[in-house]
Amino acid sequence: MNHKKVCYFRIPVGELETNTYLLHVSGSSSCLLVDPGAEAERIKQSLQQQGLTPVLILLTHCHIDHTGAVAELARIYAVPVAAHEKAAPLLQDPFNAEMAAAFGLELPPAADRLLCNDEVLTAADMSWKIWHTPGHSPGSICLLSGDLLVSGDTLFAGSVGRTDLPGGDFARLQASLDRIKTLPLHTRILPGHGEASTLEQEMRHNPFM
Repeated sequence: MNHKKVCYFRIPVGELETNTYLLHVSGSSSCLLVDPGAEAERIKQSLQQQGLTPVLILLTHCHIDHTGAVAELARIYAVPVAAHEKAAPLLQDPFNAEMAAAFGLELPPAADRLLCNDEVLTAADMSWKIWHTPGHSPGSICLLSGDLLVSGDTLFAGSVGRTDLPGGDFARLQASLDRIKTLPLHTRILPGHGEASTLEQEMRHNPFM
């Protein structure tokens, strides 16, 4: 899908060490900012250090630990926010408001762009296939470009996202994992928490796969 190499920079932020990702192609200063969950100033400093400017904030899902710095960074960079159409309502949901208060985070704004399953998102000289992967939350998505999968809280190294929060559904999560299993084994996995992995590693060692 992309002719240039996609690069990523990972920034674990907040109490739950949510992975914020800066995704860009080599040689470009534009990037996709994925899941800015907290510590807006630290993310801003990382962008400056990497010489990158976000053109879009994209959310793999809308739990507050993935969205806590969205409002501030959207104001600073004057960029739109994208989320799956089934995730967007959670941005202003009472559950998210309660969690935001608990973690001392700001509620994110409404999404400017609503994403659909299997659409291709083009931003910052990259194209990403949007996979709707519900289970952890109704609007969870993964982003696929070549051999790189940004899996959010659908799949972790050695584990999967919890399903005991509002809207969680283990059967739907299992169906989402079954879809991920169809990818080539060399696919690199960039999860919402923890270290990167590969699909081959997860197929061998992850009890949920």
